[in-house]
Amino acid sequence: MKGKNIKADLPLYGTIIWGLCIESKFEDSKLLLSEMKENGLTANTVICTTLMDAYFKAGEPSEALSLLDEMLDSRIEVTVVTFCVLIDGLCKSGLVREAIDYFGRMPDFGLHPNVAVYTALIDGLCKKNCIERARNLFDEMPKRDMIPDTTAYTALIDGYLKHESFKEALNLKNRMTEVGVDLDLNAYTSLVWGLSRCGHLQEARVLFHEMIGRGILPDEILCISLLKKHYERGNMDEAIELQNEMMGRGLLSGSKN
Repeated sequence: MKGKNIKADLPLYGTIIWGLCIESKFEDSKLLLSEMKENGLTANTVICTTLMDAYFKAGEPSEALSLLDEMLDSRIEVTVVTFCVLIDGLCKSGLVREAIDYFGRMPDFGLHPNVAVYTALIDGLCKKNCIERARNLFDEMPKRDMIPDTTAYTALIDGYLKHESFKEALNLKNRMTEVGVDLDLNAYTSLVWGLSRCGHLQEARVLFHEMIGRGILPDEILCISLLKKHYERGNMDEAIELQNEMMGRGLLSGSKN
């Protein structure tokens, strides 16, 4: 904020950098970080973690990792939240091997992964078709006094269904119900779409009606996908009945009053 006669402190810098990150103005963020150093201010954990998250979301994992190195060199504290952003960002960037490495290094910093960290890595492993390893992590959570949440269950269910392991997926769904973990829109969508894609249309319809019965309305994409699979497999009567029901509920375009 040179030349504007504004004396900025750390909270003000942090707020501006956060705003710049939202607008993906990373070069401006870097300039502000440099200005901070010139003014004798050191970026804190929150500022660095916010910027790291923004780099990952902008598809710049190398910048995010460089920022982590700067944090370590400057002895800026890294927290569980920092590692959650790091591991989630690496997984979503397809760098699952690197995410596994940082997951294993958390104890070196006196940190232990929480539910969010486990879930991010489970999701990343499933997307890389490492289902067995993801399941091992999932089963490890209760041993560490952590209860998998809906997101963790959904990631693993989605992974199983992409491998057409529908029995394992349904077993997980039943386990969710038994332990009192609620299914949300994403969980039901993964189940209905995955089961229909695997050809298990009856099970898909049961869950489709279950979600509606619980007040969770499917989006039009899921409705059309489910109908398409019925028509493709020649289940004409069920398809017509299902389509009429969807129209009656206003779930398809042109059916809403």
